[in-house]
Amino acid sequence: MRWNCLEFMKLVNIKWVSLLLISYALALVVLTPLQRLLPLVTPSLAKLGVTLEETEGSLWRGQSLVRWQPYGYAKVEWDIELLSLLLLELPVQISLSNPQMAVTGRLTLEPLGLGLANLNGYVDDGLLAPIYTAYNATLSGRLQLDGVTATVGWGQKLGDLGGTVTWSGGPVGIPVGREIQSYQVPTLSGQLAASEAGWALMVQGERQQDYMQMSLTVAGEGELSVKRALADDMGIQVPGNGSSLFDISQKVF
Repeated sequence: MRWNCLEFMKLVNIKWVSLLLISYALALVVLTPLQRLLPLVTPSLAKLGVTLEETEGSLWRGQSLVRWQPYGYAKVEWDIELLSLLLLELPVQISLSNPQMAVTGRLTLEPLGLGLANLNGYVDDGLLAPIYTAYNATLSGRLQLDGVTATVGWGQKLGDLGGTVTWSGGPVGIPVGREIQSYQVPTLSGQLAASEAGWALMVQGERQQDYMQMSLTVAGEGELSVKRALADDMGIQVPGNGSSLFDISQKVF
């Protein structure tokens, strides 16, 4: 019995020592000043068109001015919850801000995947300019995010999805031939949801009229259905009587 007790104590001591060593190593990494780590990542970020400026703090808690061409810059702040490392989780409170956006949320890295929770804030049309200007279009408005949550498992496995996204509405210019046709986009409210089939986004107007339906199945098939009510409320005359203007599907992954 005495021998068994000694062996047990040795095993417990080894586990505690291992835990302390791992904790100490993690502490050294996350508490290292970022200025010492920047030379290690700067060349790789430069290849992506990303530069870091005015960087302060450590991997645990800090902030930096991130510039990414052609999207401009954003002030990024983060705060890692170190105690969660013992549960094999890496939760990070993040904050992104510049004159065209202000977004906060919680990013979590787990053994089974990546999670995003409580994403709140707004993104103005200027930040989307590289997308719509590529089509010679114009756009005005603001995208509002409220309580957006999403999880993705390794291997492109879809998890939870929830929250609300709202487009404020506003003028949009679409090239038609040599001219730019102007229309007024109504307020769009989208509800995110997940099911066994995959992810879905239902977009409606202020009177709960259906404007669009988007989905992504667990097999990676994306579908988009644009409803006639959207064209009617934008004052666009489209021949026909069906409830849908068009339906498209495409393999996403």
